[in-house]
Amino acid sequence: MARGPACWPSALRCWRPAPRPSPEADAVGTPRVPDDAPAFPIWHVRVVDTGGALVRVSLVQSDRHADGTALTVPEAEAGSEEAAGVVAVAHLTDGLVSRLEVTADAAPKAPPLWFVEVPEPEPASGPPATSIVAFTGGDVEETALLTVRQAQHHGIQSAEQVGAFRWIPHSGFGDQLYVAPSWRRRTIGTGLLAAGGVLSLARGWPRPWGDGQRTAEGDRMRQVARWAHLSQELTHLMPPMTPFEERGDAPPR
Repeated sequence: MARGPACWPSALRCWRPAPRPSPEADAVGTPRVPDDAPAFPIWHVRVVDTGGALVRVSLVQSDRHADGTALTVPEAEAGSEEAAGVVAVAHLTDGLVSRLEVTADAAPKAPPLWFVEVPEPEPASGPPATSIVAFTGGDVEETALLTVRQAQHHGIQSAEQVGAFRWIPHSGFGDQLYVAPSWRRRTIGTGLLAAGGVLSLARGWPRPWGDGQRTAEGDRMRQVARWAHLSQELTHLMPPMTPFEERGDAPPR
């Protein structure tokens, strides 16, 4: 999974390569993962109200259930399944995801985050991508998930983002994860992956996964991540995607 700046309307810089199908993926685009059970299983709980309507989806990382398990439980009984290990929650209002809550279990060093979803137009070939762009502070409520139109109404600028995650909902293939240089080492990248994962599951999409193409920094992140089983071993080392003038070795301007 490469790292690069995700952009939305009026951004000054935007680099979005075409999705790269992985040679190690199966026919539906999901990764081939080792047969061994992962050390940190990831599963989710779909919580419904008394009428059967979905009210939230919780992404959980614990050994209570096998990796990939999907549960549907009444709201009154959800407490036992959500008691520990919840890393992200998608809250629904009138059937639509309105908030993405990233917990301290996923991102203990991150500031309070809120998000803008940036769907891309359908390309001439292949399925379209979408991105969630993370922000903090301002006059937007923590955990809110805004549309681009809502973000524009608030006067949000792309340069204010702390990070972004881009993936292909049709297959779950994630090809860009970016954290602004001044916000790195704050577990924001992990928080973005958790937010993208729970949003996908709330909408019935495949859970995100990554192929073996990464930057050196992205690979270092994977080596210590509890979600490493959702991405493949390094196959191609990609160049840094931090804008040159924002790199630590760039000459002053």
